[in-house]
Amino acid sequence: MKRPLRILGEPTDRTPADPVGVKLGTKVLSVVDAHDGAAASQLGELLVQAGARYAELEADTGVDFHIVVRSAPQSPEAYLRSEVLEETADLVLGSVRPTFARLLARSLGAAGG
Repeated sequence: MKRPLRILGEPTDRTPADPVGVKLGTKVLSVVDAHDGAAASQLGELLVQAGARYAELEADTGVDFHIVVRSAPQSPEAYLRSEVLEETADLVLGSVRPTFARLLARSLGAAGG
């Protein structure tokens, strides 16, 4: 067994997850959550299913929309990170919404060509 064992009661969100990048038409979206990245990955997958493509994000350049999916922070680090992320976001979602992903993909895909 090569992976470290998690100590019970220890927060799993001390280390931030990388944002998920998707491209809808000509728009590049960055999707992130302050927890373990699962919610951002789920929303990214829903957007891809609705017609987006995964995109590489390079040093936050060229991103048209920053989306933050709220999550319940377990550690003080994640709480502070969520506040900063939400302040700089273009859109904050309370949770992952499949209908929202479809509508966003439809509107940006059509607008972006």
